[in-house]
Amino acid sequence: MARVRRRIDPRRAPLAGPAGGTRRWNVDVHPQRRFSLDARALSPHVCSVGAAVAARTRGPRSRTCVGQLRRNRTGRRHAHDPARPEAVKRPARFVVAIGSGKGGVGKSTVTVQLALALARRGLRAGVLDADLYGPDVPLLVGVTREERALQLQLWRRGAAALQPLERYGVAVMSVGLLIGEGQALPLGAPLLTATLRQLVANVDWGERDVLLVDLPPGTADLQQQLLDVVPLDGAILVVGPQDVAHLDGRKFVDFLRSADVAILGAVENMSILLCPHCGESIAVFPPVAAERSVWSLGIRELGRVPIDPQLARTPVEPSPVFDDIAARVLQHLDERSAA
Repeated sequence: MARVRRRIDPRRAPLAGPAGGTRRWNVDVHPQRRFSLDARALSPHVCSVGAAVAARTRGPRSRTCVGQLRRNRTGRRHAHDPARPEAVKRPARFVVAIGSGKGGVGKSTVTVQLALALARRGLRAGVLDADLYGPDVPLLVGVTREERALQLQLWRRGAAALQPLERYGVAVMSVGLLIGEGQALPLGAPLLTATLRQLVANVDWGERDVLLVDLPPGTADLQQQLLDVVPLDGAILVVGPQDVAHLDGRKFVDFLRSADVAILGAVENMSILLCPHCGESIAVFPPVAAERSVWSLGIRELGRVPIDPQLARTPVEPSPVFDDIAARVLQHLDERSAA
């Protein structure tokens, strides 16, 4: 940090600027792990951050804008607050977050399958992969990027709208489409928020009926920042059939309720195993204690998804159970919009 501070101002002057100034960061990260950083007109009140990714291609070098954030001095209020002017243009008629209290419960698979089920019903569905540290949605829809991004530029003017990837009738946007499949995104929380905002506001989503936002697991800073970026109409909880998954899911419920986000219901993934020979249901895990389950909190059950080897091999394989879940989600959204 001392090295970074010296690069910002070798004279060790206070990091402050004139009233109403703009905080600008320009960070270049190279494969040799060298970096350059430029900060100017720093102000504690107004922050404007942008990010761009440049990757080597066979033709001319391509650059895609990834992030831009503006924060005013009036403080923070959640983007789903109906009394607040929306910070970004609504990317869809309904925006629904899908999250979990812990990882490994199949949240991204549920997100993709639910989007496919909505598309089969004739809706214009989209998926925003907001798990910036572990973007798995591209792999689930059969897209991999082998080339690494060679440069990250934070702060760029004149950002052009990104075009989502159309897969199986669903519009998909993920930072995993912009960096290499095995490449980490070395950004701190404020710049991750900027990236997330860009993936919402500066993507040409078109006229979408439903946008599903695949959240990272837990209730950390990125999930909290999401509430300031995306105008949510509701959230769906994904849990596994274990005590610990439900216990962590209860924490996610508490987080959503404290943020005044409507909970449409919960999906229990990998609930049972269907015998491939006789079709009998097999309970792989012991029953969840009632006092630890999310159901005891009054959360509606949207569906229980069995362990399906075919779904594991082909994540975009049509699954009838998600058709039922999609119908329930749409019913709850219609009820909320009519209220």
